[in-house]
Amino acid sequence: MAIKAINLHEKPTRKVGFLLKPHGYKGHIKLSISDDDFEPSDFLLININQKYVPFKIEHINADCTIVKLKDINSIEAIGIYTGMDVVDFIDENKVEGINYTDYTLIDNETKQEFAILQIVVMPNQMLIEFRNGFKDSLLPFHDDLIVEVNDDKKYIIANIPDGILDL
Repeated sequence: MAIKAINLHEKPTRKVGFLLKPHGYKGHIKLSISDDDFEPSDFLLININQKYVPFKIEHINADCTIVKLKDINSIEAIGIYTGMDVVDFIDENKVEGINYTDYTLIDNETKQEFAILQIVVMPNQMLIEFRNGFKDSLLPFHDDLIVEVNDDKKYIIANIPDGILDL
């Protein structure tokens, strides 16, 4: 069975903080987190020369300000990472903490319903990818087109422009 590698650099990321300075002499480092939504898991993703390098977290304190990375056991070893950015992957299906793949897209004019497949994050915009019959279509996730988002009933009503459903 072949193992398929995932290219981490193709996934969109966001800067969530940076590494401040070593703390103590056993390989701990102070961490400055600027994103309130960031919750470190098993790995800390550090941007080293525009490459995202995962480091296994051995220990992190309760307020996420001091971290110990696995196999880094000295002030010299951790000191080289001072000032480097900590990044996290953007969950493309979540916007403002909401997973829109559970939602239904409804055309405001025709009342047709479409299953939302994913949210596509582009550099300057977000798109809703939805299933239209046997094909997939894209709709800008923009205030000019979105009429209503109902989080309780999990639907989005939008003014779908003429021609998008014909593509």
